[in-house]
This record gives sequence, structure tokens and C-alpha cells, in this order.
Amino acid sequence: MTNAKEILQKIIQLLVATIYFVFVCNFLFVQNAKSEDIMKVIAVVNDAAITSFDLSQRINLAIVIAGLPNTNEIKQQILPRVLTSLIEERLKLQAAQRNSITVNSIEIDRRIEIIERQNNLQRGELISNLQNGGIQESIFLSHIRGLIAWDKFIGSVIVPQILITPEEINEEIKLIKANEGKPEFDLSEIFISLNAIENTGQAENTVNHIYNELQNKQNFERLAREFSQGAMATQGGHLGWVRSNMLEHKILEAIISLENGAISEPILGQSGYHIIRVNNKRTTRLPDSNKPKIKIAQALFSMNENLLPDEQDNQIQLATTISEVVSGCVDFIQTIEELGTGYGGMLEEIRFKDLSEKYQNILAELPVGKPSVPIKTDEGVIVLMLCSPYSKQSKSAEEIENKVKILLQNRTINFEASRFIRQLRRNALIDIRL
Repeated sequence: MTNAKEILQKIIQLLVATIYFVFVCNFLFVQNAKSEDIMKVIAVVNDAAITSFDLSQRINLAIVIAGLPNTNEIKQQILPRVLTSLIEERLKLQAAQRNSITVNSIEIDRRIEIIERQNNLQRGELISNLQNGGIQESIFLSHIRGLIAWDKFIGSVIVPQILITPEEINEEIKLIKANEGKPEFDLSEIFISLNAIENTGQAENTVNHIYNELQNKQNFERLAREFSQGAMATQGGHLGWVRSNMLEHKILEAIISLENGAISEPILGQSGYHIIRVNNKRTTRLPDSNKPKIKIAQALFSMNENLLPDEQDNQIQLATTISEVVSGCVDFIQTIEELGTGYGGMLEEIRFKDLSEKYQNILAELPVGKPSVPIKTDEGVIVLMLCSPYSKQSKSAEEIENKVKILLQNRTINFEASRFIRQLRRNALIDIRL
């Protein structure tokens, strides 16, 4: 009997040991499979690998930064664009390394501070929010490092190669004159390129999804920074002022009737899809200062008929005291604010020629930061202060040429940066294993 019990106990122990062994083996197999899946190489850019973990983390990062819904559907929709972005980042970092460009921690901290200010976040809050969203700090820092490295590459490699000739400046001035009076647009852009990495169908799906998110949230800058492939993506897609003759016909046709602040539907251009926001409109003109703007602060002391003679004398005395004692625009504004409402303040920038001749004569001889003598008007007594330099002289031809030169330089930098990225793609060995 005793032997039977001992045999039964040994059988039970053997069964338990067997079950435990199988469980442990299965657990280790699953964990190993998960580890292999996470570290699976999904793309190789020259000699740099991109893993499933890299892609997963960057998709989550894109969702958080752009404020997109965290759903599997969204993740699948943005996967091609995020992978393209990762590939481009590797190419940019490799180009920077070949040119001995490095990025230090101070530069990364400064860039993070800028992003936090742009998103109304407290210092350190951005990293904390990302970590709460399951995004490793190292992944985000790598992303920031890539952005900074590319900015430094443009500044140290591309910009020095750009030479704007006097002939180009003169030709641009002729074009501006030829287009004077025609529409000019301050534009922002989200651009999705048609290239060898991202086919037309993927690009169309990506741009349509971005457009739907814009309609819901109007978070244009954040989506542009994360998804746009345009040269100005890091600036929220802001292109600045663009003349109508510089735009593709399809784009001009789509935006010509849009109001300020309106966003176009996706536009298929020659090299990709564009979503355009019209920030402002004006007519093309040469840069000049025949109508220079100046900043003026004023202190106004009312002298209406309801005031008693003693009260009027007090107003005049107060204006005289400010004219004799106060120095500098900061103190002038502070003094006005301390006096309370109704005493004036800083005026918007105004054109000198729009002022009355009486005020022009006073301000023309007035140093910046020095109050004028009290000036009697129909409304009462005014003390004026010039808060920005003023010159009666309009811009010289040399100043106009310098401004046009800067415009051409910025345009050329954007073009050359985009061209260089395309060249990097063509010359790279890119193996996608999805």
C-alpha cells in the first residue's frame, strides 16, 4: 500500500515537472519570438538598419506630435510616410557624418525648448508626455538630432555653394516689375512626394488622411513638421511670400479664390501632392521704403469743455512734466499705464507720410526715446515719442538689390536642399524588407 502511494506521488511530481518544463519552454519561445519580432530589421539604408521597434516607436511619436487618433487604422495609414521619414533621416545623418557634422546635447536641449514653446508646454513637459505615451526618450532625441544635423548640413555645406550673381538679381527685379499688381501669396505647404520609396497610391492615402485631420483640428504646423517632405517642413511648412507666376497652374487655380486662413484640398502637382494654406494675399511690388513705417507712443491729455480751468491747467502741467522727465519708450509706456485709461500708449506701426504735416515736422527732428514738447490739438494735449528710427530717405537701389538677393538665396537654399535629398535617395542602397 505504501509502495503504491509513493509510486503515485512520484508520478504526480513527474507530471508537474513535465508541465512546468513545457510551460517554461513555451514562455521562452514566445518571449524570444517577441524579441526577434521587435528587433526585426525592416529596412537597411546603406549600412544603417531600421528595426520594427524603430518604426513602431516613430509611428507613435508621429501620432503624439501631430495629435492624431491612436488607432490601428491610423497607424497603418501613416506607416509608409513614417518609414520614408526614417529612411530620409538615416540618409541625412550619414551625409552630416561624412562632413564631420556633430550635434551636442546643448543644441538638442535648445531645440526641445523651442518645440515646447511652440506647443505652450512647460520645460521638461514634452519628454514627460512622450514617455507617458510609451515613447522612449532615446527615440525622440534621435529624431531631434537628425533635424539639427540636417539644418547644420544645409548651413555648412549647401549655403556656401550658393552664389547669387548681379545678373540674377537684376533679372529677378525685372520679373517683380513685370508682375507688379498681380497676386502674391503668403503660403504654408504640406508636401507629399511621389518617389521610388512611396508609390502614388500610398502618397494619395497619406495626403488624404492628413487633409481629413486638418479639417478636424486645423493643426497645420504640427502635421507639416511631422509629415511634409517639403524643404520648409521644420518651419511648419511656411513658404513665405510667393508670386503667382512661380506657382504651378494647378496650384494657382486651386488657391486663387481661397480666403486668408483657408486650406486647399490635396493638389496633385508635377512631383507630388500639395496641401496649401493661404496665410495672406497682396499684390506684387518692389521692396521700397517710400512709405516707411515707424513706431510711435503717445500720451493724450484730454481738454474737453467739461473740465474746469484748474483741471485743464493740471493736464497741461502733467504733459509738460512727462515731456521733461521721462526718457525711453519703456518708461514712457509704463508712465502712461500708471496714469490709467485714456492716456494713450503704443500705436501700431504707421506710415510716416500718413501723419499730418504738423506731426511729421516734430517727429523728423525728434531722437528715438525722447518725448516731444506738449502739442495742442482739438482733443487736448499730446506728447509723442518715436520708438523706432526714421529716415526720410527711401531705400537706395543697393538696399533693394540686397533684399532681392536674400529672397533669391532663401529660394535657392530650399531648392538645393530638396534636390540634395533626391540625390541621396538615388545614390543610396536602400533595402526595404516589409
